[in-house]
Amino acid sequence: MLSKAKVEKYDIHQLKEVCKVVLDKISKDEDTTVAVTFRNIDKWFNPDIQIDLSRIRRAIQAVDSQLIRYFLWVIMSEVIRTGSNDRTSTFKLHRRSEENIQKRDINVIKEFTILVNRGIDDVALYWDKLAKEIKLNEECRNAEADIRWGNTKESIEIDTRFDLLVSSPPYGDNHTTVTYGQTSYLPLQWIDPRDLICPYDYVKTTQEIDRRSLGGQTIKKKILASIVPLYEKTPTLKSFFEGVPEEEKEKYYKTLSFIVDFDESLDKIISSMKDDAFYIWTIGNRFVGNREVPNDQILIELMESRGIQLFERAERHILNKKQPKKNNYSKTMEKEHILIFHKTAVL
Repeated sequence: MLSKAKVEKYDIHQLKEVCKVVLDKISKDEDTTVAVTFRNIDKWFNPDIQIDLSRIRRAIQAVDSQLIRYFLWVIMSEVIRTGSNDRTSTFKLHRRSEENIQKRDINVIKEFTILVNRGIDDVALYWDKLAKEIKLNEECRNAEADIRWGNTKESIEIDTRFDLLVSSPPYGDNHTTVTYGQTSYLPLQWIDPRDLICPYDYVKTTQEIDRRSLGGQTIKKKILASIVPLYEKTPTLKSFFEGVPEEEKEKYYKTLSFIVDFDESLDKIISSMKDDAFYIWTIGNRFVGNREVPNDQILIELMESRGIQLFERAERHILNKKQPKKNNYSKTMEKEHILIFHKTAVL
């Protein structure tokens, strides 16, 4: 939904007019009915917040344009994040203390109004910059984006084969890196299911998205069955894991599970690419148990095992890193690696 909202070109005049109607509808809504229900809703949202979010939701649902609904759902998601009782100091769902909740003075409708107007200005500025500074030609400005939901571990449901892959894969399983599923769980409970891209069962619990992600299920039997052929592809992984003391190996099974799943997903990805395609990966080396996992070298070896060679590499220092104030690990990544591959590349 974020992707769809970002790549589509809006008619700014229409966007302003529709948003004006939405804000007016919200201000006139006196209905105190709570529009959604899900487990522990009262834990995460105070009663007055539930009522105000329901008013926002009803107003968005009344918008005919799905594209503008996407724009408004994205903004509502931010209001949900700041208006809920979830702490923002961690990506995991963690309720604020009762004392902190009682002290907060939150007006989600006021915040929504501010963010809607700011969002309209941002969209207008974005397209103005594209037109004036980057000087996109008419063909580029009118190009269409085909955005699809899918599970790369299973298959990529598309007939097209591509020239270019640009991706930043996870740097480990969601449970121990960034819990994307937990982070998005509360907003996804409020968004109208007709506008959700993924099947609804992916949001039925706080853990479901993370459980279904790469490395989300640590099945030791599967890891042990996959480890020997995986070691043949990436000696770096073999050297890393064998260097971990026996008494600490258990904590690295999630890391191994992620790499096993990532390796499987590469086959699905590469099968969707043309033979002469370029691959651009941005990846970071995370720390587990104060040991740096060499994700960059592991990825290089996994790609080379499939006959796709490293063409160029660069480093990017993370200057404005968004991360929770509290972290489970003593060290975090300070840079990322940009790796470019091509099947016929020769360094």
